[in-house]
Amino acid sequence: MSTRATYLFKAHNWTPEVCFYIHSDGYASGAAQYFYNAAHYYNFTAEGFIRGNVRAEFVGCHDTESDTEHHYTITGNNLVVMSREIIGGKRTWKKSFNGTVCDFINKNINKERFSEGLPFSPIIEHNGELMTERRLAIQSAA
Repeated sequence: MSTRATYLFKAHNWTPEVCFYIHSDGYASGAAQYFYNAAHYYNFTAEGFIRGNVRAEFVGCHDTESDTEHHYTITGNNLVVMSREIIGGKRTWKKSFNGTVCDFINKNINKERFSEGLPFSPIIEHNGELMTERRLAIQSAA
């Protein structure tokens, strides 16, 4: 069964607000992998997110897709996650995470799930940019 989610990158540092929908793997470890893909292979921006995640589709906002179970809202390195729950027979939204993108990725990612065969490299914030420790080492050596 698919776990659908939207990923809203709020306007930040002169970038426009952009929202994406991904039909599956919207639970915490799946979302952490999507964020990791953007931070490891590209800059952690809306552009990096769509380049690093081929299944991401542009949508207008969180409410564009009515069947989502998680809404991820990113502002710089800050992340708020709202998750849909059923309470008393009614669907409602509850905040399930409020913190940094780095903390969310490092806490929730499934480290055994890497298809590239490379070991997991923790996400860090360096000079205001999110990246893996491995990417920082490569950039520093250049």
